[in-house]
Amino acid sequence: MGKDFHRDKGGKSWSKSGGGGGGRRDKAPAVDRSDPVQVMFSEISIYLDSRHDKKERIVKLSRDITIESKRIIFCLHRIRDEADPSREAILEEADTRLGEVRGNLWLQVAKELKEEDHHQYLRAYSAGLQEWIEALSFYYFLRNNKIISYEEVSKQLQFEESILPNKETYENRLDTQTEADIVSTAEAIEKSEILTESLSVNIPPSEFILGIADLTGELMRNAINALGAGNMEVCFTLLEILQCMAEGFGQIDKKDAPRDFGQKLWTLKQSCKKVEAACYAISVRGSEIPKNHLADIFVKREDERENFGQSEDFFCD
Repeated sequence: MGKDFHRDKGGKSWSKSGGGGGGRRDKAPAVDRSDPVQVMFSEISIYLDSRHDKKERIVKLSRDITIESKRIIFCLHRIRDEADPSREAILEEADTRLGEVRGNLWLQVAKELKEEDHHQYLRAYSAGLQEWIEALSFYYFLRNNKIISYEEVSKQLQFEESILPNKETYENRLDTQTEADIVSTAEAIEKSEILTESLSVNIPPSEFILGIADLTGELMRNAINALGAGNMEVCFTLLEILQCMAEGFGQIDKKDAPRDFGQKLWTLKQSCKKVEAACYAISVRGSEIPKNHLADIFVKREDERENFGQSEDFFCD
């Protein structure tokens, strides 16, 4: 058992080799170009290897985008409230870093996806896309006090890439130009006049929805920061936004919802309930709590749940 027998070319003798599965596979034989079947499978193999390598490059880029997006979010959470003196400097830093992610990493993804079906590689860059949308929408909210739209996000991943001039095009035009035009055309060729081409990264609406769903967690943390700075009005404003988002997301039919939507919706509702509980505590006994201890409301609610052994629904529904 487990032995593999091979017949020699003469067809008379047999050789036996171990079949434990642990041996190395022999190097693939050279392709016989006279055999159309071998040629066809060789071309398919090259094509599949090329697709796999492209996917791996996109996955690595997506991982870098995810890491930098998380860092940008952490940077934005340094803003305490509207009156924070470092607010503008932090927003400028985040804007610069978002621009670098767009101009470097996302541009490389767009180049990889040039002339490709983007949906075939969506799973390769989905994680980075959602995290980037979360960071971009959080920055946009802090800057403009509103939620970014799908159209505005899509514009961010559309590029005009500079390319080398097509000198053959210029040369083909010489026959139809006057002598004066020929001189200007020659100068343009020597100066390498710059042409552009359009590149983009497809953003399916489902990925935008999932990215915006993640934003709710950052808004909840922003409410904690605002309470820590003694700003109670921000908490109530964010509660209204979270409630509207929870209502809108709740209207999406399950059969039409993207993958992982159930988990995202559950997290969204939990963030909303935490802010609801904090606003309730502020309304009932806000005057009793020192402003520098307002953020402890969130911690106390978690302690109460652990002590009573109850779910969050017991306190928030």
